[in-house]
Amino acid sequence: MQKAALRKLYKEKRNTLTEKQVNSFNDLILIQLQRIELPYVHQVLSYFPMDTHNEPDTFLITRYLKHLNPQVQVGYPRMVEGETMIAVIAHEDSEYEVNHYGINELNGGAVFNPAAIDLILVPMLVCDYKGNRVGYGKGYYDKYLAHCKPSVIKIGLSFFDPVDSIADLQEFDVPLTHCVTPEIVYEF
Repeated sequence: MQKAALRKLYKEKRNTLTEKQVNSFNDLILIQLQRIELPYVHQVLSYFPMDTHNEPDTFLITRYLKHLNPQVQVGYPRMVEGETMIAVIAHEDSEYEVNHYGINELNGGAVFNPAAIDLILVPMLVCDYKGNRVGYGKGYYDKYLAHCKPSVIKIGLSFFDPVDSIADLQEFDVPLTHCVTPEIVYEF
């Protein structure tokens, strides 16, 4: 299937999930993620899950990573002029604002060097069995990932299993290293 058709289908599938299902899937994803042998991570780029899109709860994951390493720094994306994204480091007193896409962003703060990030939680709707993902279609993450070190761990969280293939991949698409679902961890 083409990305646009997959995007539409998986948005609809997410919207049919009940709150109880979403909460259960989030707990199961955390359990599955704990099975990954992660190296000691210092810098993590996460994202604010949008409740209106029934996205997996990334805060469960970042709390777990902070439990493993209390010194870990967590950053969140902020859109800047043009079609680019930066990663702003969060602190307990960080302030947030909603951008024009309806996404929470940190309002100021220090910025991660993309080449120093160890792990990235990448937003997605679905991926294929090779780690290629369908995001929301703006390309921000693929552009950002191109500036990260080759060894960066790129994890997608999904309530659904991968699809066989994505028909319209582009040369600039950056595949995931892992996809964590409620039932299994896919490693690519």
